[in-house]
Amino acid sequence: MKKRVIVSAFALLMLLSLTACEKKGQNEPRQTDPGINFNGQVMSEPVTTSENEIYGRWEAENGPAIEINANSDGKYTYYLDKNNTSDNYYKGPFEISSGPKAIVDLSLSAQEYLEKYDSYAGGLKNAFALKLQYETFQSEGTDKSDTLNKSEYMNFLFLLSEDNADKALLVNMNDSTSTELTRVK
Repeated sequence: MKKRVIVSAFALLMLLSLTACEKKGQNEPRQTDPGINFNGQVMSEPVTTSENEIYGRWEAENGPAIEINANSDGKYTYYLDKNNTSDNYYKGPFEISSGPKAIVDLSLSAQEYLEKYDSYAGGLKNAFALKLQYETFQSEGTDKSDTLNKSEYMNFLFLLSEDNADKALLVNMNDSTSTELTRVK
């Protein structure tokens, strides 16, 4: 009888000591974000990006200019001619995504991104998707906003240059045309 009590006490002690031992990090919160699915590969490693890097005014040497404002109104202005900011422009709210999410949001394949754009941007950290909603359209001195389909968006791939943070490539995703931009300070 005494032997059974000792063996039972020893077994209970072993059981308690095993349940008291935990794996390191067992109580830490688990990652609930499964990552971003990028052409069948899940990218869960964070890519350090900052949308703040693209706010401001950017101009093409000849042609359009775009202003992305981080102020309280959260609007963009897309000028068809950088030299005429009182006419021929679109204005409205915008959305920005960056890194792998930007590529997914623009429905680009990984292969297409790597072949066409990665050499300019030098990685996903410099890739941004701009979704510009039509709200205001000024043309020929007249407000033509009522002619807009306000549920439509202009989608652009905005790539910061790997070599110069004041240079960017703006790719219109509707027709694949691109424009080199320079940050205006």
